[in-house]
Amino acid sequence: MVAAAEMAFAGGLGLELDLDAVPLGSEADLVARSFAEHPSRYLLEVAPADLDSVRARLEPIAHGVIGGVVADPSVTIRSAGDSASMPLDELRRAWAAGSPEEADA
Repeated sequence: MVAAAEMAFAGGLGLELDLDAVPLGSEADLVARSFAEHPSRYLLEVAPADLDSVRARLEPIAHGVIGGVVADPSVTIRSAGDSASMPLDELRRAWAAGSPEEADA
């Protein structure tokens, strides 16, 4: 979900994400669902009006709609009936603290 958080930072808008919608199979644990970012996975930002068209084109490929943009500047993550939320500014500070080049910015 790091890539999603970085997208939120760039846009200044919040996100609501559902880890249960990440297409990894039912055996994948919460950590795998949270950090399933590798070269064969892509996170697309799609306008709601274009969602049906994009999903139709992706049909033969495992994919899922894992969330959406919200006006509230926070990131909320849900999984298995639980949720956690953090204000975008606080999340950005935590992210920058782990990234030396960003911490100096």
